[in-house]
Amino acid sequence: MSVEKETPALPIDLYRTAIGLLALIYFWGLNSEWALYTAPDGYLDHELIRKIFWFSRITLYQPWVPQPLLYALFLSGWLACLGVFLGWRPRLCAFWGWLVATSHFRWNFPVGYLNDSSIHLGLFWCMLLPTGTTLVWWKRPWDWSSWKAQCVPGGVCRVFVVNLTLAYWVTGFTKLASLYWRKGVALYIALQLNIARTHGWWDITALPVLKIFNYSALVVECGLPLVFWLKPGNKLRLLGLLLAAGLHLGIISTIGVNYANLCWLLSWIIVLREDLAIYFGWARSQLRVAGRWATRYAALVVACIALAMSEGVPGLGEAYGLGFALQWSLGMSQEYHLFDWIDRFNFVVEDRSTLNGQPLANVYPPGMRGMLMQSYLLDMRWMRLPRGQVGEWQRSLRERLERKLAQRIPKGEVILTTRVTRVTYPDNLDLHRWSDLEIDAFTLDQGKITPLRQ
Repeated sequence: MSVEKETPALPIDLYRTAIGLLALIYFWGLNSEWALYTAPDGYLDHELIRKIFWFSRITLYQPWVPQPLLYALFLSGWLACLGVFLGWRPRLCAFWGWLVATSHFRWNFPVGYLNDSSIHLGLFWCMLLPTGTTLVWWKRPWDWSSWKAQCVPGGVCRVFVVNLTLAYWVTGFTKLASLYWRKGVALYIALQLNIARTHGWWDITALPVLKIFNYSALVVECGLPLVFWLKPGNKLRLLGLLLAAGLHLGIISTIGVNYANLCWLLSWIIVLREDLAIYFGWARSQLRVAGRWATRYAALVVACIALAMSEGVPGLGEAYGLGFALQWSLGMSQEYHLFDWIDRFNFVVEDRSTLNGQPLANVYPPGMRGMLMQSYLLDMRWMRLPRGQVGEWQRSLRERLERKLAQRIPKGEVILTTRVTRVTYPDNLDLHRWSDLEIDAFTLDQGKITPLRQ
């Protein structure tokens, strides 16, 4: 056993409570999507996923598990998040919730994205942080006087801040390699994409104003970690919180990715834990004695994540691949690159599918996962696929899309067409150039599917 520098316990459990509540809402969303992606007759062929992405086999979810048992496993993860929220064996519950959420992500790997990995990371930290000494909501009466005086070892908190520093710096500095971010047009393009809440709102006249926010986002993302290491009580730390709130709430209101940005905002509770103790005048108890295994494990995982973020760093070559393999084996799947890909993946699409020559609505499932699925069909994928298996994956998606449409359309001729443009600088910022891509064409007759093209 060894002694670590103390830190107030109340902010750590405040973070744990907030992440537990966010994870409960996240699992509710996964439950509503069960029939779309997780179930055997959904849009995803899980056997093919395991064939193409062999590493997705490392999961609690397995093909031989009966569906009722698979759903019970999912519900157990959901209940574990309730334990995290209430403070009932929170570290054990965080471990199980994290394990189930990670398994769910790997089962539906092709449509996983930043929201998923952010919840995984939040539950991961709740598993390692010294939680559960305060804000134990399931026990009454609540002992506020004791909670305000309680301290815990702070080693994992310091590694947590290193992880947050890495996240902001990777997110910010990698954008500097993007021509569009340097030219000040990247934010304008991002707000035009289908993933943005404000899709279709903007025209070229908004570009001068959005350039200011473009460069402001770069400065804030690159500069925020500098305030992490200032002395607690320094007013610049509060300024950093205000800038972070502006950044993340701005992203939520315009682009979305709610869970990821809320997780980043909640991380400031750990960053400002000492400031909170100073501001509220919390007393300090004697330092507790604890081992450092959690700190060492956390440092190992963050080191693997840092290695995984090293793509393009001179002298490291393909080391980032090793980093991804290591963090995956440790149960993580972190990727802090955010919109630095805007130069390449800047497609705007409009569904122009028809049924008997008339517009056909709701062809694809809603939300980000539906957009990701559509991106594979249009060969505009964000995720890398093994060479030679793109066609097989597209065929599988088309077949399942056809079957889903056959369930709601008794008879008719269906042509799946998408109108596509790229918001490119400087020639197509006003989106004047479009083209039509036909994805599929078939007839339906009481569940029978007949292709129109050979």
